[in-house]
Amino acid sequence: MIWMRNPNVYRVLLVDDEEDVREGLVVEVDWEALDLRIVGLAENGREALEMAERVDPDIVVTDISMPFMDGLELAKRLRERNPLVKVVILTGYDEFDYARQAVSLSVDEYLLKPFSAGHLTELLTRLRAQMASEVAERENCSKKWIASHLVLNVKIHLNIDKETIVLLYVDRWGGAEGEKRQQQALENVMRSINHYLRIPATVGSGQIVNTLAGVKHAYEDALLALDYRLVPGTDPLIYIADVERQTAGKLRFDELKQQTLTRCLKAGTQTELEEALEIIFREITVEHGRSDIQLYLIEVLTTVWKAAQASGEAMEDIFGAGFQLYADLFRLPGLSEAQNKVREVCLLVQHRIASGRQHVYKDIVEQALSFTKEHYADPDLSIQKVCGHLHISSGYFCGIFKKEVQLTFLQYLMQIRMEEAKELLRSTELKSFEIAGQAAERSAELTTRQIVDQVSYNLEDYVRSMSHLYRAIEEHMLRDGTWEGDQDRKVILLVDINFKQMDELSRRVSLGQRGYVYIIDESAGNIVYHPQQQLMYMGLKSENIEQALVATGSYEDEADGQKRLNTVKSVANIGWKIVGVAYLDEIMTTRQEVNGYLIRVLLVVLVLVILVSLFLSSSLTRPIRRMERKMKAVERGDFNVELPIEGPLEVERLSRRFNLMVNKIRTLMSEIIHEQEQKRRLELEALQAQINPHFLYNTLNSVVRMVGMSRNEEVITMITSLSRLFRISLSQGKTIITVREELEHAHHYLTIQQMRFKRKFNFSMNADEDTLECLTLKLVLQPLIENAIVHGIEYHMDEGCIEIRVYREGDKLVFRITDNGVGMTEEQMSKLLVGSPIVKSGAGSGVAVRNVHDRIQLYYGEAYGLEFDSELEEGTTVWIRIPLQWEREEDDVHDEQ
Repeated sequence: MIWMRNPNVYRVLLVDDEEDVREGLVVEVDWEALDLRIVGLAENGREALEMAERVDPDIVVTDISMPFMDGLELAKRLRERNPLVKVVILTGYDEFDYARQAVSLSVDEYLLKPFSAGHLTELLTRLRAQMASEVAERENCSKKWIASHLVLNVKIHLNIDKETIVLLYVDRWGGAEGEKRQQQALENVMRSINHYLRIPATVGSGQIVNTLAGVKHAYEDALLALDYRLVPGTDPLIYIADVERQTAGKLRFDELKQQTLTRCLKAGTQTELEEALEIIFREITVEHGRSDIQLYLIEVLTTVWKAAQASGEAMEDIFGAGFQLYADLFRLPGLSEAQNKVREVCLLVQHRIASGRQHVYKDIVEQALSFTKEHYADPDLSIQKVCGHLHISSGYFCGIFKKEVQLTFLQYLMQIRMEEAKELLRSTELKSFEIAGQAAERSAELTTRQIVDQVSYNLEDYVRSMSHLYRAIEEHMLRDGTWEGDQDRKVILLVDINFKQMDELSRRVSLGQRGYVYIIDESAGNIVYHPQQQLMYMGLKSENIEQALVATGSYEDEADGQKRLNTVKSVANIGWKIVGVAYLDEIMTTRQEVNGYLIRVLLVVLVLVILVSLFLSSSLTRPIRRMERKMKAVERGDFNVELPIEGPLEVERLSRRFNLMVNKIRTLMSEIIHEQEQKRRLELEALQAQINPHFLYNTLNSVVRMVGMSRNEEVITMITSLSRLFRISLSQGKTIITVREELEHAHHYLTIQQMRFKRKFNFSMNADEDTLECLTLKLVLQPLIENAIVHGIEYHMDEGCIEIRVYREGDKLVFRITDNGVGMTEEQMSKLLVGSPIVKSGAGSGVAVRNVHDRIQLYYGEAYGLEFDSELEEGTTVWIRIPLQWEREEDDVHDEQ
């Protein structure tokens, strides 16, 4: 069926999930008198959206709560497709917040349920007048635009050589009011471009002019304002008046900036260069035009070019052939890209200059090292002399020398002189002052001390070595003239040795009570010193000299029937051997004594360590173990424990905090218990009096529609069921009712819903006879039935079926509710009882289902409650398990409350 559009008749699409409401609206409202025509009826948002594509409605009247897609989502999608469509929302009192949200989403009108035909007629009349006014205004604007377009073509000539949108705003207001209206018009243009075209755009606005002749100048000002879009942070709506008021003068890349940038490029670090560029770029602000910014950046690049050219860099590698870099700079889309390009070129030039400078440094340092090694013995060698040879300044030389060698020049000079002094000391017979002279030091004492520090050599040992003694004798004889020419002469040297001192030295060596040390001459094979010299002369004592002369290290022998250990050591430059004699029996005895002593000491120390460890461990762990016992008591639920404040400081702090924690927990537990008791009473009182407002509004609305359509029998049935539903819900304030009453309450609720949904589903109830007088919490079936209808049956395309079964299961009473609806996923079932509800509020809320589960567990314990089983497209089954209780136990249940 196709409706031909009449410009004076507006098309209406009605959307509601209840057929009675849709039929009632069609019958009760005189649509033709309102110049309105109904072009479609839809039972949910998804169907309405598809129908709107075909019939293109001017007005959409929709319920807010519907399956598949609610009214708010429908309004949003309709507005995205056609911003001119008018949307009227029908809602209940409990969804007043949704109504407010609808207004914020530019929904045109909303009507609260239940409403009469008069209310809807009044709303549609008001909306019809508003739409007629908007049409007239659009036509008037179109006429004005056409008239002004014709005038402009005749009177004004604008040089437009590219695609440009020119907005000429003609208004009779002037001054501040005119500027305000101009701003509003331009902002509307920006919003329309962003919303419909979805492309980035910038709007430039010229000065307000009072004559058509000034429009050309205003156009040129607008183009000039557009130049400022390169500046980052600039608003996409640019007024030339604002820009000109902020102008602070042209950009100037003065001499100071040039010098700073050149210094950073040639000798600065990367950080210094980036800081200098940051200062240079900071000069660019929103008040500078595109041409000024380009000229400023060209001056910066010119300074970089000069610095690179002065350093001998290949200019084409950096700036491109024919200075292509300048052309590339002009083609960049914005200022940030241009700044990044300039920064990149500066860093490249700095890196190349630094690399070239590094090669020059190495050449200078190598020449300085060579010159220093050749003249290190010159006493007058200094930094100034080296710099004079290289023709550079001392300050520059010191910096590059330390950077390359990691030493100052004086440290390096001292190092090579010390190396030479060490070599002279090892390989020549020069005196220390002679070595100092050759090493060009001023003081022999200073040089000797430095040499000793460098080579770690004991100077006294060196001076006392026998080689010095030989040279001293030789030098003395030469001075006396007793040894002339190359004559070979035999000389007898008499040396007087004080045996007393040698005896004292030998006695210092401990080799047991009978052990001793003696000295023999390797060349003559004679004994030079023996502590028992007299016995040796008398023949009462003898030594095996032959074996000692050939032996090295240690060997054993036997004298007078006793074994001995002989240790032989040669003395360099003298030709003597020192022999130490120790008796083995004394060595073994001493060793055993030492071992025994060490063992006793170790045992005593070990016992002390163990005792101290046990004491410390007990001292440290005793308070911890005591705290552990108290914690276990708290874990078992005993909150009346308290720890003594004693022990180490840390333990005292822990004990104090533990006591505070237990006291706080005890207090909180008492508060929680009290609050839970209060909450339980309040929740139960609220639940007893609660009837879902959406259900009540829709029921009353259905009654109104059926009365209007003279369906009196159905009205009587629905009102009777509703009144009995109220009676059982109130039940004289009782919380516990019989299963018979609970099933009757569920039957009335299902009867009402069956009539509202046009018998879209059937239901059946079956209860074992011995369960009807059992006691149960009131209102446990209705939320679950409502959930089955709203989330299961309403979304099901075929006829629905709800089955309620009550039976015994051991000592438990079981309610089973089964539907053949759309089912649930595992994730949805997991959220029903422990997570977030499937919906936040309204009909069939997951909150109501979870409240039933919580109420059962509060009354009967965690062993009872709800259990779900569901499969998608198959249906859902819910089990309610509570303990078996008979009517005589009702008083006990009330006492538990």
